[in-house]
Amino acid sequence: MLDRSAAAPLLSLAGLAVAAAFSLGLLFGRFDLGIGGGPGGEGGSRTPNPSVVFTPAPSPDATPAFVGTILFAQEGSIWSISGHEVRRISSGSRDSMPAWTSDGQAIVFIETRTRNARVPTDGRYQTYILDYPSVMRMTAAGTDRTVIKDGLIKLEGGSERYYFTWLLQPDVSPDGKTIALVSDAPKPFDQDVTLSLLPMTGGKVDNLGVRQERPLGHNDPDWSPDGTRLAFTYNARDASLGTPKVGILTLKGAKLRFLVSGGYAQPSWSPDGRFLAAVRTTGDGRDIVIVRVKDGAVLDRFTADGRSFAPAWSPDGTGIAYLNITREGVDLRLLLLGPPAAAGGAPTLRDDIALTADSRLDPGSRPSWFIPPELLPTPSPSAAPSGSGSPAGSAAPSVAP
Repeated sequence: MLDRSAAAPLLSLAGLAVAAAFSLGLLFGRFDLGIGGGPGGEGGSRTPNPSVVFTPAPSPDATPAFVGTILFAQEGSIWSISGHEVRRISSGSRDSMPAWTSDGQAIVFIETRTRNARVPTDGRYQTYILDYPSVMRMTAAGTDRTVIKDGLIKLEGGSERYYFTWLLQPDVSPDGKTIALVSDAPKPFDQDVTLSLLPMTGGKVDNLGVRQERPLGHNDPDWSPDGTRLAFTYNARDASLGTPKVGILTLKGAKLRFLVSGGYAQPSWSPDGRFLAAVRTTGDGRDIVIVRVKDGAVLDRFTADGRSFAPAWSPDGTGIAYLNITREGVDLRLLLLGPPAAAGGAPTLRDDIALTADSRLDPGSRPSWFIPPELLPTPSPSAAPSGSGSPAGSAAPSVAP
């Protein structure tokens, strides 16, 4: 029978324990899953009445400067922005961490659920309230919410004996069959939150067994465009200072390498697989940088305010969406990219524009960007990632939404 003497007292602090494993803790000195209280809901809707819920607002300075649709989360609901239109997709208050499926037909996300449970502590079972995550799927319109994987686990002995596993930060593979995430499944009493895989159809979580610095674990998994590698944040520390670094795991052969020394996190692949947008963490703050995958060279820094994080590279390569800390909280911004200064080089920065204003977005939910295949540029043969056959510039099969 599972038992851990400190389990129950730690329940209310479980998020803090996981905080050490997540770059948000490194970013802000705290951890925020981006979840609220209240049931989830179905159905997409237009921007709601501000008297009912605080509504994310498009920036008055923004123009329809990007193609496709970007997902983000705010106060437990999932939203999208496309051009000037901001749309509320889920109507609950417990949703976070949205990610597009590769064909744009559906959204995978985390819903936080609550139940009373008898939990082992000090050699006996006591009743606690569990807030636990479930991996969910819904249509792009916000309907047909279904459970892919529930985080609640049944313990032996009694009808109300339960615990849970962390299931966080889902990212869907280019072929749409597998979700990368971070989890302590299948042994939450013995494991830390590390890089894992989950079939899109549900079933068992496969912990990849990637080494870590306990108990810090991993986070921010991001599939390469060809589906052969995962970039992620490998959390490390120097005394009390967090020093995360970007790891790349080649799934075939489980080969792990690190791109840069400590102080880099939250990688996002360019559509041709040659670069990563990442977050440079220093004592002065957090900024978006470009890293070359081949050798780990840091080529450029695209923000310099010390308040920028969670980059998401567009499928067409023309922009990087990211979150930015403002006076009112967190907003969504867009780096518009230009051609490289030299042949074969990294893209250059053309502009940096605000997409939302004073919108208090969820800092724990990274943006996710989808562009229909028919709106993607035709890649040159040399830009195609190896081992895939899928065109560069798109992590999606050629299926129109």
